[in-house]
Amino acid sequence: MGYGFTVGAVVRLGRYAYSPGLFSGSGAEEERMVARALELTGMTRFADQNVLTLSGGELQRTFLAQLFAQNPRVLLLDEPTNHLDLVYQKQVFELIAEWLNIPGRAVVSVVHDLSLARAYGTQALLLDRGAPLAYGVTERVFSKENLNRAYAMDVSAWMRGLLSQWREEKP
Repeated sequence: MGYGFTVGAVVRLGRYAYSPGLFSGSGAEEERMVARALELTGMTRFADQNVLTLSGGELQRTFLAQLFAQNPRVLLLDEPTNHLDLVYQKQVFELIAEWLNIPGRAVVSVVHDLSLARAYGTQALLLDRGAPLAYGVTERVFSKENLNRAYAMDVSAWMRGLLSQWREEKP
């Protein structure tokens, strides 16, 4: 995306399938859906800003707004927080969680970060070299046995070791 596209224009593209024609302009319903998507993602104040000037998190939220403007029942996402700082990862997953509050909606997403998958996923499919190893409720799929097999290492020991670095320092 570039060449002068604003955030609002990118989000408006999400409504293209609902517009009556290429040159007919956008109707009130389309503009309402675009405004709601911008509001939901916290991107309203960026509506007139060129997408080339956005941070990675702002750009990702712009693309989520474009998806939300389509008013889909299912989102298919591939690493929605890839290359994002922690604060943006949290924002994106919280946005998706909020979007899911409306009954009848679902998200299918590829997530390699086990912590995010466990924190936000309700169902999980764990692969072992591309083949299904376990599917079901995330907590059961992420058993120590399944994770150790999929990653060929003691995952929980490694994760505990990483977390231990964040313990408060003793005086």
